Amino acid sequence: MHKTCPACGKTESAALPFVKAFCVECYSEREQLFEVPKKLELKRCTRCNKHFVSGVWKSFSEEEFGEWAASKIKSRLPISVKQVTLRAVKGGVLVTADIELEADATDIKKQVPITIGLQKTLCTNCHMKSGGYREAVIQLRSGTPERLRKVAETLIKQCEKESFVSDYEENKYGIDFAVGSRKVALQVIGALGRHFTHSNTLIGQRQGKRMFRATICVRMD
Repeated sequence: MHKTCPACGKTESAALPFVKAFCVECYSEREQLFEVPKKLELKRCTRCNKHFVSGVWKSFSEEEFGEWAASKIKSRLPISVKQVTLRAVKGGVLVTADIELEADATDIKKQVPITIGLQKTLCTNCHMKSGGYREAVIQLRSGTPERLRKVAETLIKQCEKESFVSDYEENKYGIDFAVGSRKVALQVIGALGRHFTHSNTLIGQRQGKRMFRATICVRMD
């Protein structure tokens, strides 16, 4: 025997499932199925487009951005995200999440709009880079110009995964470029597996700790 919804009078069918005594449409209107924060904001770097998430600046693909937004949907019911689409709007991004909730063994499909405000700023690395900050200078010496450029390209890509690179210069001695993080520069050069020399110059203090700039020289012959 099919149920009749006491709210709208519709009869249960394959196209109109019921949740307990009510049709899925009326149940959705009567119950708060999910919650979405009224205001979501992210900081976005205007230079590298990284976002500030959980205290860290990170690169977000569109898929990751959508997953982050959809994770803000909260429900007392089991919930799964089927699809997420993004659209640029004034001041931010409109994320539309197609979700499915389970109530009393009945699946309820909903489309949830989530507006993300974007606060334009500079990330830590871009801010330091714009101010000419560097903690290391890598010098590549000997070898052909083509060989040095190839090695420099590889090292720069590795450094930029965790820091930034600036002031690239090709000169009569070889190639020089600056790295924002001394620690990252030494790690990358160490992984190169070649002998290198380095010297440290005191450049100041940060939070009571002395800061040094390393000059790292690697011969590629």
